[in-house]
Amino acid sequence: MHDMIRPLWAEIDLDILMENMRRIRKLVGDVWIVTVIKADGYGHGAPEIARHMLEAGADEIAVAVVTEAMQLRACGITAPITILSFTPLDFAEASIREGFALACYSYGYAEELDRIAGRLGLKAKLNIISDTGMGRLGFPVSDESAEEVARIASLGNVEMYSLQSHFASSDSGDKSYAHMQLDRFRSFMKSMADKGVSFRYTAMSNSAGVIDIPEARFNCVRPGIMQYGYYPSDEVDRTVIDVRPVMSLKSVVVMLKTVPSGTSIGYGSTFTAEKETKVATLPIGYADGYFRNLSNKGEVLIGGKRCRVLGRVCMDHIMVDATGCDGVREGDEAVIMGSQGEDSVWADEIADKAGTIPYEIICAVAKRVPRVYMKGGREAFRTEHLECLPKGAL
Repeated sequence: MHDMIRPLWAEIDLDILMENMRRIRKLVGDVWIVTVIKADGYGHGAPEIARHMLEAGADEIAVAVVTEAMQLRACGITAPITILSFTPLDFAEASIREGFALACYSYGYAEELDRIAGRLGLKAKLNIISDTGMGRLGFPVSDESAEEVARIASLGNVEMYSLQSHFASSDSGDKSYAHMQLDRFRSFMKSMADKGVSFRYTAMSNSAGVIDIPEARFNCVRPGIMQYGYYPSDEVDRTVIDVRPVMSLKSVVVMLKTVPSGTSIGYGSTFTAEKETKVATLPIGYADGYFRNLSNKGEVLIGGKRCRVLGRVCMDHIMVDATGCDGVREGDEAVIMGSQGEDSVWADEIADKAGTIPYEIICAVAKRVPRVYMKGGREAFRTEHLECLPKGAL
């Protein structure tokens, strides 16, 4: 356990993170890599992840919302930043000043950005979004849309920075829908070219596209989950690239007791011991991002042995069956996500038990869980959710 830290922490292995990015760079070659660091770097800590992704070979950063972009600038990140979702016009002036590339899917929005940029004597960078089948954001693929984008390109204070779309099912073994989307996107690209509209970058590939659909890489890719060591699904070709999980989640046994048969554990008494049972209490709960639907089925590692969650996950604690852990003591390390001994429990396994996806598991790790950043097997630095503590409080 690290010194002066809450007995629950996430370890972020920066060596593994950077190696994952180097492998992505080797796979895609010289194309422009936009590292996706939305949702606080998928729960890993956006500013720290951004710096190391850029050092390892990424060219640009993508976030979901403008406040994420502003956080990175406030932390001294000067690299180009793309905002993937809608940016309210209230933030337009600040976004244009900072050089953020903004998602655009209507002429009216572009016209407003053009007006504001003109007043500032700057150019508004636009990511034109094409909806090829995701059904979320973007211009539909049509002649009318092509005309509208051409009108946008004629505005005097905008830069047609990129043309982008997004795969809906590139992580599926059946790539027919993905290839249909790709055909639509190419059609829209041709319509733009026929109208004399050009873009600096053309992007469609998320992680699954990067892995399984190399023809969709164009001159720009947007890797997401693969950077953090997980594959988009079990159906992508994992032989294409080897990536390793970056985040581990660790705790300690804060109470150990042996209870007799017939003892109930946790809220609602959903578990009752059928024999004498050694129960270890760990200070992690659903407020920390450990899902309540892992009650009575989640597993952690103590002493390299699997220990099942007993009863319901509490807000701040779980109780686990440590009966098979010979020699376990209070203060011993427990691994909620990661490796210990010869066994491991990673986010994809946790997600299977929780009925979700590994994306949600890693993004859900709460802010109150300290992040400890590791290099060379040692703590390099850490971040903690202590903003409201007065200076010198610790």
